[in-house]
Amino acid sequence: MVYCTGNGWGFVSANKSCIKLFKAKNEKEFLSVPPWEVSPKHQPDGQLSSIKAKKMIEIAVKEGSNFFEWTHKKLNGDNFFATVLLTRYKAKKDVCVQATVRDISEQKDMEMEKIKLQEQFLQAQKMEALGSFVGGIAHDFNNLLTPILSLSELSTKEDAEKNQLMANFNEINKSALRGAELVSRLLAFSRAQPLNPKVIKLNDLLKNLEKLLIPLIGEHIELKCFFDKALGNIEFDPVQMEQIILNLAANARDAMVDGGKLTIETRNQCIDKDYIESHSNFEEEDYIVMTVSDTGMGMDKKTIQYIFDPFYTTKGKSEGTGLGLSTVYGIVKQSGGNISVYSEVGQGTSFKIFLKRSKSEVEIIKSKEVPINTESLKGNETILLVEDDESVRRVAERMLGRYGYKLFIAIDGQEAKEICKEHKNIQLIFTDIMLPGGMNGQQLVEEIKTLGPQAKVLFMSGYTDNIIEHHGILDKGVNFIQKPFGYQALGIKIREVLDGK
Repeated sequence: MVYCTGNGWGFVSANKSCIKLFKAKNEKEFLSVPPWEVSPKHQPDGQLSSIKAKKMIEIAVKEGSNFFEWTHKKLNGDNFFATVLLTRYKAKKDVCVQATVRDISEQKDMEMEKIKLQEQFLQAQKMEALGSFVGGIAHDFNNLLTPILSLSELSTKEDAEKNQLMANFNEINKSALRGAELVSRLLAFSRAQPLNPKVIKLNDLLKNLEKLLIPLIGEHIELKCFFDKALGNIEFDPVQMEQIILNLAANARDAMVDGGKLTIETRNQCIDKDYIESHSNFEEEDYIVMTVSDTGMGMDKKTIQYIFDPFYTTKGKSEGTGLGLSTVYGIVKQSGGNISVYSEVGQGTSFKIFLKRSKSEVEIIKSKEVPINTESLKGNETILLVEDDESVRRVAERMLGRYGYKLFIAIDGQEAKEICKEHKNIQLIFTDIMLPGGMNGQQLVEEIKTLGPQAKVLFMSGYTDNIIEHHGILDKGVNFIQKPFGYQALGIKIREVLDGK
């Protein structure tokens, strides 16, 4: 407890708890300190402590008491949060105020941590909502791309002798593939990109990329790599990892217009309970950490809050799409990792990517030989095609007919069921997952099987299999082809399903 007197409001006594709280050696040392020295110069609201303290005391004297939060300063210079209860009382001729001070620093830290977690939760919600939005765009875009990609491929085969026409269609085909690549980037941001994870040595992948990075960043930027020789393996899609590194390197280059240093480091890190207490979204296990740092212009705190948002860019309108870092974020999170950023204006930027260490050995991948001769993909089986999008339905019908299959066509589930009641010899049901009328492809197939035909099934969708599995529409491991698909890709998949490969 601290007592003050009307004679200049100086301290007149302090109990043992007060002496201990303010880190004084004894009561005499505490009483020798002027009142304004047990508070920082300013309070958190920006007011001068000396002026604000006088106001608080005046309220206590006038009203009998006053309770408020305050930032105090110990005699060793450390600040702490406190609650203060000022109580007026009379001692002889003087009006005195007794101050009861309680340290609430731990409580304040917990409140700040709660606010931080709430901000992280809101950010996660925002990213999830944007991810669903992007996934929907990807679905419609893939429906649009399917006929473009397929018709252009068909036309080059049917009109191979017309060189100019073939050249034109090749350009259409290239444009469609670029569009499909954009969808892939959008899906990577929304964490719905189909991944092909393999157990890989990150150091080896980075060493192979060094030759690509040097011309990408330019001669004015020095590239330094520090790889942990005992680095463990990770399970990750190597193509997506390359995209992460190239995106981060391109960002670093743009931040170092006048030159600088790009540093890539790898190391093992064991995440323990102590680390988890101060860092959310981690599990207690071994991680591989890749750090990509630059000596560029850096970012302020406000910019850092938005760098993983899609279409947010600090570059000019013609210089950046704002998808680079959001794509990196999406790939890392979808792969079960974490990413953090530290940056200060004028001091550069550092990205840290945390990936769980794999206990498996590096796989030896044997490449599959894809048949080039489409004649070997022909068949005479009977197929039921169910697709509500007219353009996709027309081009799929044309491709399947060219392969020699007998076809029945339906635009929705009801029409498909009517066809199956009359024809029991259908050998393959090729259906879109999302159908009009409140019925999805999986439900349609289940109802058709009760009507008689025990056909094999191939699903298609503009959504990815990851999204469909997540919503419980499609069982894991069923036959699936993602739009947009080309003539040869469809032929291969149809034969795989019919032949049971």
